[in-house]
Amino acid sequence: MTTRTTTSSKNQPWAAFGALYGENEDMLEGNREGLLVLRQAIDQALESGDSRIEESCVEVAGVRRLDEPRTLTESTQSIGAKLAMVGCLLLISLAAVIFIIGLIQVTHFIAGSHS
Repeated sequence: MTTRTTTSSKNQPWAAFGALYGENEDMLEGNREGLLVLRQAIDQALESGDSRIEESCVEVAGVRRLDEPRTLTESTQSIGAKLAMVGCLLLISLAAVIFIIGLIQVTHFIAGSHS
């Protein structure tokens, strides 16, 4: 179980993302007041499409309603992710070429030593 220490009073609203590891990493955690702040932000986003959270002890900055499904497609990937993918493919290709050249050299060496 994860415990959080806060310097605020017991009734100060707080909410945060779960532990960085383990079973709570994909959960929001908070005290009753903090979770009520999140609920109010969600209700406002459902009505108006967007809401901001001003509480300093709540890690979530706001809530936004999106009416289209959110999928990670090639167009939404960052340019850095695309460059990293291209770089990895180039390194793998270079390693394969070096390996093939090495095999050819070893074959020539072995064939030459038997002659």
